[in-house]
Amino acid sequence: MNRTAPRCLVSISLALAWCLLAVRAPAELADYEPWDEEIVEIFKAMPIQEGGRIKPMQAYAETTLLRYNAMRALRFETADGTKHRVEGSAWLLDVFFRPEVAKAIPCFIVNDSDAVIAIGVEEHAKRRSRYSYDELAPAREKLSELAREYGEIEEAERTGKQNQIVDLARNVFQFEFLEHTFDFARDGLDVNLPEISPELAGEGVAISTFLENMGAIREAAADPAKLAAIDEALRTANNQMMLYLNTARSFAIIPPQGDDQEDAWLLPAEIMEDGVGSAADGGGAAAFEIGILRKLEGLAQAEPGSPAFAAALKALSETTIAAAEARGEMKSVPLELALYAGKFPLRTQLALVFGFLFLAASLLFSRRGAGLWLRRAGEVCAIIATLLLLGWLTLRCLIMGRAPVANLYETILFIVAIIMLLALGFHYLTKRPFVLPVALFAGSTGIFISMLYDRMKGEDTMGPLVAVLNSNFWLWTHVTTVTMGYAACLLAAKVSHVFVFEKLFGSRNKELFRDLTPLVYAIICFGLFFSLIGTILGGIWANDSWGRFWGWDPKENGALMIVLGCLAILHARLGGLIKQDGIHFCSIGLAMVTAFSWWYVNVMGVGLHSYGFTSGIKRAVWIYWGIELAVIVAGVVGWLLARSDSKASGSAKQGPAPNAAHSAA
Repeated sequence: MNRTAPRCLVSISLALAWCLLAVRAPAELADYEPWDEEIVEIFKAMPIQEGGRIKPMQAYAETTLLRYNAMRALRFETADGTKHRVEGSAWLLDVFFRPEVAKAIPCFIVNDSDAVIAIGVEEHAKRRSRYSYDELAPAREKLSELAREYGEIEEAERTGKQNQIVDLARNVFQFEFLEHTFDFARDGLDVNLPEISPELAGEGVAISTFLENMGAIREAAADPAKLAAIDEALRTANNQMMLYLNTARSFAIIPPQGDDQEDAWLLPAEIMEDGVGSAADGGGAAAFEIGILRKLEGLAQAEPGSPAFAAALKALSETTIAAAEARGEMKSVPLELALYAGKFPLRTQLALVFGFLFLAASLLFSRRGAGLWLRRAGEVCAIIATLLLLGWLTLRCLIMGRAPVANLYETILFIVAIIMLLALGFHYLTKRPFVLPVALFAGSTGIFISMLYDRMKGEDTMGPLVAVLNSNFWLWTHVTTVTMGYAACLLAAKVSHVFVFEKLFGSRNKELFRDLTPLVYAIICFGLFFSLIGTILGGIWANDSWGRFWGWDPKENGALMIVLGCLAILHARLGGLIKQDGIHFCSIGLAMVTAFSWWYVNVMGVGLHSYGFTSGIKRAVWIYWGIELAVIVAGVVGWLLARSDSKASGSAKQGPAPNAAHSAA
C-alpha cells in the first residue's frame, strides 16, 4: 500500500484527538466551596418526574446545565488560582440552596459576543465565552426587550445574533425560576391568626402548617366576629402563595398515593393549590403530601452543606424513593444513574480514536514487529468501543423500555454500533487491514456529531415517545431495519473514500483496488436488503396507523431513494455501465442520498413524520454534501487524468508509423 495516505490519516487522527481532548480555558470566580460528596450523591439519586418520565435528579440537572452551558459540567478558576470542576448535580444544589453562589458562576454560553454587546454587557476577551447571571442581570430589561422583538421572527429567518439573544433570554429567565423553586419552603407565609393556632402567628409560617390548619380556618370563618381578621390574613397569604405557585413548578417531586402508574407525580405548587382549594369542601392536602412539604421546608431552611442539611436531604430522598418503589417506578432510576456513571460518550470516543490511531500507524510498518502490536492494539480498542456502544444502547433500551431509535441522537449511536459490528465482521472474515480503521474513523466522527447534537439540542434524549412513534413493535422492526440500511450505505461510502484517496495519492496497488471493489459491492447488497425490508415494513406501519401504505411523504421518498440508489449501482455494475472507479463514485453519492433521508427531511417542516423536525442542522447537511461532492469530483478528475496519461503513454510506446519512418529515411 502507498504510505502517503496512511501518513495523512495519522495526521488527521492526531488533529482529531487533540480537538477532542483539549481542555477548555476555565473562567474566573472569586471563591467557591465544593459540596460534600455524600450530599451530591444523595441529591443526584433522588427520583423526580419531569418531561413525562421518572428520572434521577442527575438527569434533570445535567440536561438543564447542558442547555445553558453546552457542557454537562462547569469548569472555572477562582481568584486564588484553584481550578474547579462542578458537575450538574452540584451546580443545581447551588442554584436551589446557594443562589448567591450560583449567580456568580459563569454558566451561560455565548457563542457570539455581539449578543452581549447588543444588550449592553461588557464582552469578554474571547468571542465565545461563558457569562454569569450577575454579569447579565444589569442588562435583563434590554435582554427581555430584544428577546420579545426577535421572538416574533421565524427561527429560520433570524440571524445568529438574534437566535443567541432569544436562547440567552430563555436560559436566564428559566434560571431565575430555578433559583426561586424552593422559596415557598424557605420563606413561608406571613399569617396572623393566633386565635386559631399558636403556630399561625408571625412571619415565615410554614406552608405545611398553614395547609394543616386550613380546615380550622374555614370553620372559624363561619363566625362573623372572626371573618374580617381571617379574610385579611388569607388575602396576605394568598398574595404570597401566588408567587410560590408560579415558581414551584420546575419538576414533580411528590409521588401520588396509590399504585396506578397512570397518575402523575405532583408539583409542590399543585399540593399548595389543591390544599387551599379543596379545604373549602372539607378536604385538604393529604398527610403524606404535607409530610413531603415539611421535609422540603426542613431542607430549605437548613444551613447548606451542614449535617442538618445532609440529614434533611437524606430523609426526603428516602421518603420519595420508598413511595416510588411502592408504585413500581424506581426500576429505571438506578439504570440511568449507571448510564451517567459509565461516561459512555467519552469512553467510547477515546476507544474509537485510539483504535484508529493504532491501526493507521500500523500501516506504516511491516505486518510483523511493531506493526503487528499496533494492529492488535487497534483491534482491541475496536472491540472495546463496540462493547461500550452495545452496553450504552442496552442501558438506554432498559431505561426507556423501547428500541433506541426514536430520535436522531439515538440513531447516530445505533448506526455507529452497526458500522462497528459490520467492520469487525469483514475485518476478521476477509483479513483485510483497511475496513476497521475506516469504520473507527467513521464511528469517532459519528460519536463526535452526537455530542455536538446533544449540546445543540440541550434536551432529554430519553423522553417518552410521541404519538406517531408509540409502537414498540414497529420501532424494533421498521426503524431498526431501515437504520441498518443507513449504516451499510454509509460504511460503503467510507470504504470508497479509501479507494478514491489512494488513487489521488498516486497508489498503484491493484490488489488493494481489487479488494475494495467487491467489498463495497457486498456492503451495498447488505444495505439494499435492509433498506428494502425496512421500507416495506414502514409502509405496513403507515397503513396500520394512517390507512395508506404510501403517501409520497419526504421521509418515505428518502427511504425509496436509498433503495433505488442501491439497485441502480448494483444493476449498473452487473450491466457493465460502471466499472471499478464508477462503483466507488456512486457509493459516495449513495451516502449523500442517505444523508437526505436520515437528516435533511427533518428540517423540511412538511410531512406526517413531524416527530423528527429538527432546526439547526440544515447547514451541517449542506456542508457534508459539499465535502462528498468535492471527493467525487476530485476522484473523477483524477480518473480522467490517469486515463489521459495512460493513453498518452500507450501512444508513445507504439512509436512512429512505419510509412512515416520509411519516408524520413
